[in-house]
Amino acid sequence: LWAVPLAATASVLLVLSPTQLAGNTHNTTRLKGGASVGLVRISDQSNGPSFQPGEQVVLQVGPAGFSHALVLGVDNTGAVSQLWPLDTTHSGPVPPGVVARLAPPFEVTPGALTIHAFFSETPIESTEARKAMDKAVAVARRSGGDVLQVEPEPLPHELGRARLRVSIGT
Repeated sequence: LWAVPLAATASVLLVLSPTQLAGNTHNTTRLKGGASVGLVRISDQSNGPSFQPGEQVVLQVGPAGFSHALVLGVDNTGAVSQLWPLDTTHSGPVPPGVVARLAPPFEVTPGALTIHAFFSETPIESTEARKAMDKAVAVARRSGGDVLQVEPEPLPHELGRARLRVSIGT
């Protein structure tokens, strides 16, 4: 659903929840503020507040000084997709800067999606991340919860995370 078209938003419901994991004792100088994830419209370089079907967007992360990121998406059916980096088995090095735009661009399509970004200093295995996300989705389904609200257990090597919920009408 999104490795090519990305279900983004007519009204971005910003549920940005930066988290630095407890027990993170990595002794490194960090930027102030938490990690972040967002979408940027390619046509005018704006980040919303709304997007229309057919628009091209790119993922943007604020890595808060962490060197690696893995970005997954969960749609309203509970399907999990790796959004960045594509075609790899682990997280990728984040381009330098306070915020980084991550290629490739995606096309906005109708639907709902929660984007989860995981940050670390060493690569995070995408199969482990997908298993954790699939498990959180299964728990939500069994309990009648919202699959767009899931939070997986901490991942091996994960030091921070952020999420963004987006929803677009037809």
